[in-house]
Amino acid sequence: MNSKEDSLFPFLNQMKGTILTDPSSLSGQSFDIVIVGGGLTGAVAASRLSANSAKKILLVEAGRDSRNDDKIKSFSAYTQAFGDNKYDWDFKTEPQPLSNNKQYPMHQGKGLGGSTSINGGAFTLPPASQIDALGELGNDGWSWDTLKQYNIKFQNYKQPTADQVNKLKVKVDASAHGTNGPVTIGFSDQMYLGPQEDLFIQAQKEAFNAPAFVDLGTGNAGGGSGMIPQYTIPDSGAQRLRVSSATAYLTEDVEKRSNLVILTKTRATKILYASGSHGDAQASGVQLQSGKDGQKYKVNAKNVIVAAGAIRTPVFLEQSGIGDKSIVSGLGVTSRVDLPGVGRNLCEQQKNNVNSGKATQDLGAQSGSPSSAISLNTINQIMKGNSSDVRSYIESNIDQWAQQAVDAGASASKDGLVSQYKLMVKGIFEEQWPVSETFFITLGDSFMQQMWALLSFSRGYVHATSSNTWDAPKLNPRYWSAPIDMDIQVAANRGARRIFNTNAMKSDLQSAESMPGYDKIPQTSDQGDYNQWRDYILNGFESVWHPIGTAAMMPRNLGGVVDSQFKVYGTSNIFVIDSSILPMQLSTHLSSTLYAIAERAADILGKL
Repeated sequence: MNSKEDSLFPFLNQMKGTILTDPSSLSGQSFDIVIVGGGLTGAVAASRLSANSAKKILLVEAGRDSRNDDKIKSFSAYTQAFGDNKYDWDFKTEPQPLSNNKQYPMHQGKGLGGSTSINGGAFTLPPASQIDALGELGNDGWSWDTLKQYNIKFQNYKQPTADQVNKLKVKVDASAHGTNGPVTIGFSDQMYLGPQEDLFIQAQKEAFNAPAFVDLGTGNAGGGSGMIPQYTIPDSGAQRLRVSSATAYLTEDVEKRSNLVILTKTRATKILYASGSHGDAQASGVQLQSGKDGQKYKVNAKNVIVAAGAIRTPVFLEQSGIGDKSIVSGLGVTSRVDLPGVGRNLCEQQKNNVNSGKATQDLGAQSGSPSSAISLNTINQIMKGNSSDVRSYIESNIDQWAQQAVDAGASASKDGLVSQYKLMVKGIFEEQWPVSETFFITLGDSFMQQMWALLSFSRGYVHATSSNTWDAPKLNPRYWSAPIDMDIQVAANRGARRIFNTNAMKSDLQSAESMPGYDKIPQTSDQGDYNQWRDYILNGFESVWHPIGTAAMMPRNLGGVVDSQFKVYGTSNIFVIDSSILPMQLSTHLSSTLYAIAERAADILGKL
């Protein structure tokens, strides 16, 4: 930035290149945009919006700058940050009645980069028609075609090596990928160290007639298996360096911009409003606090962008007076916008494992090597010959499940949820959207298949429990409340057993199922009794930690919270851009789509 530009913001220029941790130094300062949350979408927005040197941007993150911490910087440390409150919000669910009232952790990244700093880093994109479905829900201008340019924009895609192409037949459609974006995606040289990944792909073909993937970045995901890249530096060896939204977008050059301030270890506690305003609620600033008993400070803002994630965003909105009036008033907060969809429509996935015994071959695996062989299976594959009956069953129960969600406080609109369900049914049965994913993971001298139903019909909720931002939210995913979710999970588990029984697995690896094993679930012509599989799943499942939907982009009368331009209904200058805007789950790992959504949001909101 030149001296003329520096002179525009003398106070901010003093902070150039510094990540702050003390909000007192910002008290009373004014910004064009305050971004609440420095995770995936917040980091993208801060980087892109601050490229306009005439705009003053403040990025507020509750966690720390952990990019160089040992638990964060390398994928070899994956899972070590879970439960560590320096890096993980580690939310807890309400007791879940189908699991003997067990409470489950909901791991969500805390710190610059958010969950991209603690996740598994898998790169996939959803079927094109799933993005088209966002438009069909009443969001004008949303489709695969309109998002495709942003998919390309964020990517710095590294082609697989000749050896990787040769050994595992990795195929890439170069036209689907960008090579000049900030986010590096590549095939780690620590991948593919044994024969088992290729044998898993062969087993998928044998069991389900599932073809090998061509490229999961093309919008043609479904009904296949193959190897996927990660958000990693390909030639970083055993370190397997992580690429997060913070490492990719908040680079040294970005941090040095004199019009950008990054404030960490500080929570935005609520939105402040312009006094005497009429009509739509108008934000005038944000209140900040760096500790539960710390002093509160005010910064002024022309616009507020909320990017705090599907759990924190609705809580922040409610504590700012935006949400169901009865819930907001119950917190002792003045209601600013009566918006019943806030915190409702929570949609999450669940996973569990089926394990093998010791393999007879050397698997060539090293501890912490990537689990990058996956399958994405359709309803026709995992429910062979039964899919038409399954469709009839779902369609006959849509109305009942939607009403039950409304009655439980998990949906603001029966009609809105029914409209989601109908699009899901169309996609599952006519577009062949994948309904289950399996990760094939090597465990030393054995391996496991980790399955989850991708397109949850169950809906839950998350709400603030007080006006105090430091109090834990009430989080209830209502796991398995729509029975079809369990039906699909059982089918996926039976499918895993079928994989272990293929010639590819039995003849070459000679490794039988060890968990649950035939002693616990005896073999039948259906690959085991349904009720026994159900009990096994309920006793061993966990969240996938992909929550969405709690500030859904949908028409307001259908339970929506934001419009197609990310603006919160009933406000003039408050926006939400994170995973909470997705009304339905996608057949993908969310990060890739969220990068594209954040890039699109930055383009739209850059006009503010």
